[in-house]
Amino acid sequence: MPEEMLAHFDSRSASAVYDKRNSTIKDDMLTVDRLYALRFFIVSTFWRTPANDGIRKRIIKTRSFEDLGFGIFNKGKRQSETKKMMMDKDLWHKMYPTLLSMVSFSKSYKRNNSVDFKLYYRSNHTHVVTDNPVILKEFKDFSSLNEEFIFPITGKVFIISTARHKPRQLPPAFNLKMDILLFGNASRYVACCNKEYLLFLVQQVESFMVKPGFNSMLKDNISGHFY
Repeated sequence: MPEEMLAHFDSRSASAVYDKRNSTIKDDMLTVDRLYALRFFIVSTFWRTPANDGIRKRIIKTRSFEDLGFGIFNKGKRQSETKKMMMDKDLWHKMYPTLLSMVSFSKSYKRNNSVDFKLYYRSNHTHVVTDNPVILKEFKDFSSLNEEFIFPITGKVFIISTARHKPRQLPPAFNLKMDILLFGNASRYVACCNKEYLLFLVQQVESFMVKPGFNSMLKDNISGHFY
């Protein structure tokens, strides 16, 4: 069931991702429906990422199914026996990556801030792909996934969410900083079509990301491009 639900959500976002994958800097407009589909894809990607298992487990430990606004009902009646069966079989843990995605869009946490989102296009074709692609300054609660973050939609297109001013273009150095963060935040896997660039990033991560506080400092440096 969880896989089917995630597949359903992915299929709803697929056309928006495909649309932006084939767009250019001249097509950087985001319609409301396209933006909503992309936002849901980003949020669901965050919750299914192994690097965020710790956050998910903490929520499972501290927040009940009902606290998050969910319940199992049949003809209006709460099904406590079904819930117990799912808990006994540990099905909650498999369901949470899907369920938590919906919590971020619930009344308590959603944001009607479409003006905060902007698409940017990379001038070069060298980029990295990782298993933890959502660059989030900090996860405080579910609303964090509707506020400040960076997400590479494709190798050449990424989306920024920030309430601050967003310049028309970003300098090439921004792309490098973003790739270093992506590399440093990866859980297990990083891939790149350019071996030399990948080895260069390895060197940068080994030299700087191991220093205490460097990750936060680099995120602050990136944030400085928006004022």
